[in-house]
Amino acid sequence: MSDSAANILQLLVPDLVNVSIISVGTVSELTQSDFSKLARSSVISELVGSSPRFDQGIVADAAGGIVASITVQGIRSFKAVTLSPVRLEVHNRSGLLNPQENGLPQMARKLFEVAETTGLQAIGVNFEVLIQSSLQSTAAKEIAHRILKPELLDFGKIATFSGISSKFFFETISGYSSSVSIEPRWNDVDSPTIWIQTNTNADISDVPDEQFINELYDEAKTVLVDLLTRIGLPVPS
Repeated sequence: MSDSAANILQLLVPDLVNVSIISVGTVSELTQSDFSKLARSSVISELVGSSPRFDQGIVADAAGGIVASITVQGIRSFKAVTLSPVRLEVHNRSGLLNPQENGLPQMARKLFEVAETTGLQAIGVNFEVLIQSSLQSTAAKEIAHRILKPELLDFGKIATFSGISSKFFFETISGYSSSVSIEPRWNDVDSPTIWIQTNTNADISDVPDEQFINELYDEAKTVLVDLLTRIGLPVPS
């Protein structure tokens, strides 16, 4: 790595802003009213921490309909769960990448149990990372210089190159589908912030055990870490 590239890398600071495990097409024994009661139960408070905040929302079901959801967020713990009859989510916004520290696989498994989940269509692990550059450069150009060959960036007198956003698709060693988006935040070509989002998911019908969720999480993490390392972007700790 050249001195200039090393300096650029030092000025890029990764911020893991959200890690989540989401199940879709969820089948539960509970009704919408039951989920409302569950959201305010001590079991959910134990998952997200004390002084929870409640937010109502909507999610789409597999048939294209709209279903109400409730998000319960622990203000101090940075943990959150979203409950609905067709979709369950657990989130950790503490910036912790390792599952032993953020506890997401255990949270997901516990949520399946208390929501009386009997089946689902898919489960996915998602990471969201922001990388702020303090250089006089845009995220779009930063991404381009790390992914494209230099000669592809020079358009001569035809045009001035502004940058790119990109999306990668993978199949993990266990056959899971994975995608990684790397683009300027808010798709703003002048933004100095690189936004990275990954999704690694498995199509399953049975409710997964904690071992399965941990394996899916580990492969999702490997995709994120390896790709960022290959293109010279810093990895969240």
